[in-house]
Amino acid sequence: MSPAPTDPCWQAFDLSDSLRWSAQAEGDLGLRMLIASQLALQRFDKVVLIGTDCPSLTSACIQTAVQQLNQHDAVMIPAADGGYVLLGFREVDDSLFSDIVWSTPSVAAVTKQRIAALGWTLTLFDPLHDIDEPTDLKHLPSGWLDSYINIKVDNS
Repeated sequence: MSPAPTDPCWQAFDLSDSLRWSAQAEGDLGLRMLIASQLALQRFDKVVLIGTDCPSLTSACIQTAVQQLNQHDAVMIPAADGGYVLLGFREVDDSLFSDIVWSTPSVAAVTKQRIAALGWTLTLFDPLHDIDEPTDLKHLPSGWLDSYINIKVDNS
């Protein structure tokens, strides 16, 4: 995470003590994801990386993706804009995150090619829309804003 877990900003959140926190590595997005994946795989047998900008990515969808890793080496939910909103795997390879031009329409395609080159099996889900630009707001799920406002009101 960034800022680091010791940053005072995190003290305002009432997050579960069961969460495992670690500071985010320095470097580009690919290097940060690679290092986070390597660290996670030292403790767990699967890693699922998710974006925080896809309100359509539900917990049920994430659980289904995790379950697919019981039969497949990797799982991906592409983003409609060419990236991905979820990438999961049982082992990590540097090629998944190196020499990629992030935030471009080719990210998911390049990643799929590299997974194939590794000889891994891949479960591919239908694309979801992430929210990168103001014009993407039209892809917010119906009622999403109302749910968010109700949560904020209930927790105040």
